[in-house]
Amino acid sequence: MKTIVLIPTRNEEWILESTLKNTSPYVDLIIVADQSSTDRTVEICGKFSNVKVINNPNEEHSNKVRWLLLEEARKEGSGNLIICIDADEAISPKAIEEMKNASPKPGDVFKFKWIQLWRSNHEYMEEGVWKNNFKIIAFVDGNENEYKKDFVINDHTTRVPDTNIGKVFDVSYPLLHFHFVAWRRTELKQVWYRCTELIAGKRNAKRINNTYRVTLMSDSVVGKPVPKEWTEGLVLPTNLENTTSEWHLIEIKGFFDKYGIEFFEGLQIWHVPELKAEFIKRAGRDPVSKTYPGWLVLINEIRHTIKKFI
Repeated sequence: MKTIVLIPTRNEEWILESTLKNTSPYVDLIIVADQSSTDRTVEICGKFSNVKVINNPNEEHSNKVRWLLLEEARKEGSGNLIICIDADEAISPKAIEEMKNASPKPGDVFKFKWIQLWRSNHEYMEEGVWKNNFKIIAFVDGNENEYKKDFVINDHTTRVPDTNIGKVFDVSYPLLHFHFVAWRRTELKQVWYRCTELIAGKRNAKRINNTYRVTLMSDSVVGKPVPKEWTEGLVLPTNLENTTSEWHLIEIKGFFDKYGIEFFEGLQIWHVPELKAEFIKRAGRDPVSKTYPGWLVLINEIRHTIKKFI
């Protein structure tokens, strides 16, 4: 049984090298599906002998890249342990060892607690939806596991194939997510997500804002110390706090040029100072976002919580 890691990328030089350093020594192959990166993403991949880069030809950020990666992984045969992570995530080498030693069978999957590191490598955030949040990110492929092939923009879907699932193994070590460490980049990325969803036309501004409101974290969030065993053996990325994401900003302003800035007015994106200044400059007034009443949001949260226990 080979161990294969699948990673989609687009302009991930800010963190990719540490991700590959944390993974490459412990697996047989890493397959990176790159979506026309304009930074050093592909160059960084070339530093690792067991990293294979394939082209992701899709224009949108969607779950199609998962299908593409699985197809490529299957060229290595069946019965392999496949781990699906994003470029801004890391798992302990001990977690990989634990999965291998579990004697899994084809169709079996592995569930990790998904930890949101908060503003640094040394603290994590566990509030609201981020509390007790889990992701199934690995499985043993028997060539019978398939994705349902329902197209979803921005890839907020299952990491592993969601048919013919066998036993679910809980892994002792968490999946660490560095998304909220690079705060400046996070804000622009979330704005980009909202804009692309609105352009897709399947949901209005209120529904989009409701989906992404969990990312509007305030400075009042109190982080918890990261246990040492979570990061033992990992190369932690440094100096992420002020990491920028100029390509997101360039594309966002391109959206404003193409569709008109007032098309995006209802989105909760104007907390980013340069975007609010851009709206005032172009529209001559302050923007007004559209959101659901607080009481309605609360009712929906209660319904969602109840469903978990039914």
